[in-house]
Amino acid sequence: MRVTLDKVVAVMRQHGRLATLRTFPYQSGKRVVIKHPGGRLRGEVELVITDPKREDLERFLEISGFKSVEEWWDTAVKLHGANPRYLVVVRFPDGISGGRGCP
Repeated sequence: MRVTLDKVVAVMRQHGRLATLRTFPYQSGKRVVIKHPGGRLRGEVELVITDPKREDLERFLEISGFKSVEEWWDTAVKLHGANPRYLVVVRFPDGISGGRGCP
């Protein structure tokens, strides 16, 4: 999984969790590697919501890195080139270090 926006990386570091919109069907409980401008992080998929509704986006907005549901959705569509079908929540059980590699 790739994260390119610094504000999203900041949310990962602050909350130890990330809500992201994706077109790929991730599975709960699976481990993922997040590639970001500062390196890589290991995480675990905590929750996947298929075809999320506005209420789902509002519920997880705080850990998305965006200020509004519209900004989040529009950015995801622009980055993926399609409407995302999955809201994926990733947690970082091993913590988040400041280094470039996986903790």
